[in-house]
Amino acid sequence: MDFQNVTGLILAGGQSRRMGRDKALSPIRGLRLIDYAIQSLSFLSPRILISYNGILPADITITTVCDIIPGHGPASGLHASLTACPTSRCLVISTDMPLIGREFLMDLLQYPSSKPIVAAMSPDGFVEPLCAVYEASLSVLLKQQMENGRNKLMDFLSMAGYEAVDSSKISKHWSQEMFSNINTPEDLRRMEAMEGW
Repeated sequence: MDFQNVTGLILAGGQSRRMGRDKALSPIRGLRLIDYAIQSLSFLSPRILISYNGILPADITITTVCDIIPGHGPASGLHASLTACPTSRCLVISTDMPLIGREFLMDLLQYPSSKPIVAAMSPDGFVEPLCAVYEASLSVLLKQQMENGRNKLMDFLSMAGYEAVDSSKISKHWSQEMFSNINTPEDLRRMEAMEGW
C-alpha cells in the first residue's frame, strides 16, 4: 500500500515525573525508548515528526515539534504535531510503548474507515488515543477543545468522531502486551525482563 499521504508522529514531550528522568531517552535492551518508536515508523521515513520540548541528542536528526499551546498534556503535543503535519493523515504513537511494531502499524493504517480518527483498541475495550490515525485538519478542533479547558484526548476523540478497532482482529501482529507502556523505573525493569521481544 502507498503511504505517501501519511506522516508518522511520535509524542515524546511528556514531563516524565514518575520516571524521574527523560522517559524518551531511557534505555532498554540497548536502545532508547524513542529509538523503538523511530524504528516502528521507519516505513514512513522521511515523513516523521517528533513532539518534544527540548533538544534531542545529535544522533536523532528527525524534525522536532514544540508545543504551540503548552500546559495541556498530550493534547498540546498532538495539536502541535497535527498543525505541523505536511500530509493529510497522521499516524500517532507514544514513545513509551516500545512493543508496538511496524507491521501492526501498517495494518492499522490500511483499516478502511469513514471516521477522521481510527484508534487501536485492545480486546478488553481499552481505546489507545496514542496509537491512532488522525486527519491533520483536526488540529483546529483540538485547539478549540484546549481553549475550552478540555484536555482529555478521549473527549477529543468523542467530539471529532472516531472508530475504535479491535487490534486482535485487524492484525496478526497484535499481542496482549503490545500496549504496555512505561511510566516508572519499575515499568522499565519489568518490560526489560519480559520474554518474546
